[in-house]
Amino acid sequence: MALERGARIKTKFGREMRVERLISEGGQGFVYQVYCEGRQMALKWYKPVFVQSIHDAERFKDNLWNNILRGAPSQDFLWPQDLTETVDGCYGYLMELAPREYVSARRIIREPQLVRSFRRFVDACLNIVVAFGQLHDNGFCYQDLSDGNFFINPSNGKVLICDNDNAAPGGADPFVLGTPDFMAPEIVTGGATPTQYSDLHSLAVIIFYLLLLQHPLKGIRSLRMDPKTQTEIFGSDPVFIFDPTDRRNAAIQSPENNALRIWPCLPSHMQGFFVRAFSHEMLHNPYRRPIQNEWVRELVRFRSEIVDCRCGNEVFLNEAEPRTCESCGSLCGSRLRIEVCGHKIPVVNDARVYTCQTMRVCDLDKALGPQVWALASRRDPSDIALRNMSRDPWKASCNGSTLTVAPGTAVRAADGVEFEISGQSVRVCLNEKRQ
Repeated sequence: MALERGARIKTKFGREMRVERLISEGGQGFVYQVYCEGRQMALKWYKPVFVQSIHDAERFKDNLWNNILRGAPSQDFLWPQDLTETVDGCYGYLMELAPREYVSARRIIREPQLVRSFRRFVDACLNIVVAFGQLHDNGFCYQDLSDGNFFINPSNGKVLICDNDNAAPGGADPFVLGTPDFMAPEIVTGGATPTQYSDLHSLAVIIFYLLLLQHPLKGIRSLRMDPKTQTEIFGSDPVFIFDPTDRRNAAIQSPENNALRIWPCLPSHMQGFFVRAFSHEMLHNPYRRPIQNEWVRELVRFRSEIVDCRCGNEVFLNEAEPRTCESCGSLCGSRLRIEVCGHKIPVVNDARVYTCQTMRVCDLDKALGPQVWALASRRDPSDIALRNMSRDPWKASCNGSTLTVAPGTAVRAADGVEFEISGQSVRVCLNEKRQ
C-alpha cells in the first residue's frame, strides 16, 4: 500500500510525521520524505507483498525494533530510529534523510564523471570498509550489501549506508539472502546462509565495482546469461575477469568496458590484491577472504600513489616511481618522496600518511586518521608543506638544524627532512628516478 501525500503516521516513540513526497521505490517498499518534529526525515514503508513474503515476519519486526533500541554502529549509517504504527497490515521505520550532496552509488557507477578525482573513489571505498568493519565489530551481519545500499558524497568520498533493516546478529537465521550479483558463491548455491564472511565477498565486489566500474565476475561467460549460467558465474564456478591463470571468463573486449582501461593502470600490488581477493580459494573458502584491516592497508597505499598530470589526468604510480601518463604521454611523478615503515609516498598535493601506515591499529576509524597531510602552496604548486595532523609535536631535523612542528602547523618538504611519528622514522628524500 503506497502512502498518499499528506498522510499522517504515528510511531512507537509517540512521534507523528507527515508524508511530503516519494523519493524512491524498491522491491521491499517505498522511501518517502516526511516532516517530523520540525524537520525533514525519511520513511521506509514496506509493501504488503514483502511483509507477507518474510519467512518469520514477527522476528523481522522484533529485530528491527532491537536495532532501533541498540542504535547505529557509527554516524555512517542511516540507521532505523523509530518504528511506525501498522496501517492495513503495513508498517515502516523512520531514519535520517540523506543530504542533497550525497548521490547513490549505483548512479555514480553509471555516471563516474560525477566524481572529479579518483582519490574520492578510493576515499569512498575506505569509508565503506571502515563502516562495515564497525558493523561487524558490533556483532551484525548486513546480509544484503550491494551498490544500491549506500550514498556517496562525490566531493569528499564520505558514505552513508542505508537499508539497515536487514542487519541482524551474525549467525541468526537470515531475513534475506542478498542481491544475486553481490551474493557470496556459497549463498548463491544454497550451501550456506549470510554471515560476516559472505559480507566480505560482497564488500570486495563493491570495491572492485567502484574502482573499475565493472563487476569482477561478469566476463565473456555473462554474454549468454540464463539461470544456469548465472548460478555458475556467481556461485558454483565463479572466475575473476582478470584471473591470470584461468581465462575462461576474461573481461569482455569492448570500448565501453572501463575495467579494460583502468586495470593496466593500477599499481602491481593493487592488481595482485584483487587477484587474491577473487582467487578460486577466496571465492570458495569464506574464512580466507581479506578482512577489513587488509583492505584498509591496501587502499591507503594505493591512494598515496595517485598523482596529477599537468594535462589534468590522474596517474597511478608504483612505489613512488615516475610513470607515463596514459592521456598525454608526459612523465609524471614527484621530485620528493616520503619513506616511512617501508612505504614510499610521492610528495604531491593532498598526499597523506595515515595512522595505519605508521603503526598497527585495531580501531579502523583511527586507522584512517591522517598523521601527515601534504599541501601545495597556491602561489607555487611545487612548494609543498607537510602539516602535522597528529596530536603530538614533531622534532624535525634537516641539514643539521632542528625545529619543533606543533600539531596543526607545517614544515616545508625538502630533501633530508626527518621526524618521528609514533616512534617511527619519517624521511623526505629525492626520488632516485625523478622526472
